[in-house]
Amino acid sequence: PKQALLESTIRPESLSEHLESQLTLAAASPELRRAAGEIIGNLDEDGFLRTDLSEIASAAQVSPETSAQALELVQSFHPPGIAARNLPEALLLQLHARGRDDSLEARIVREHFDLLGKRKFTEIAAALSVPVDSVLAASEAIAKLSPRPGAAFAPLS
Repeated sequence: PKQALLESTIRPESLSEHLESQLTLAAASPELRRAAGEIIGNLDEDGFLRTDLSEIASAAQVSPETSAQALELVQSFHPPGIAARNLPEALLLQLHARGRDDSLEARIVREHFDLLGKRKFTEIAAALSVPVDSVLAASEAIAKLSPRPGAAFAPLS
């Protein structure tokens, strides 16, 4: 019995628990909290939101505008990149958290993500009028971002 008690107290925090604790501290209306809770409940184990915002709005009984505001709120939580709807959005959220919205990395992800995936660095450099070395350095920085922002947490229960 003591062993079981010890194991339950050291169980790692799940992603949803981590996000819900941040939601508790957020200054938000009851509607915004409900929509944010619905978003948190719909994240996959990698931390992505695969549910359409219209479905979130319907489930939380809020307006589409409120569900969009709730998404912004949850996306402001730790870990950076959480509640993104796709990989480029996750990477851009992580760059935003680092104050790198206007960086070459962000421009590459925003404008040339398909070319980045194909490692077409010279084409990206030409399109953005920057040296290939700059594109290579930016791609290395992008590669250090997390493609699965929620994966560091315990599996969803």
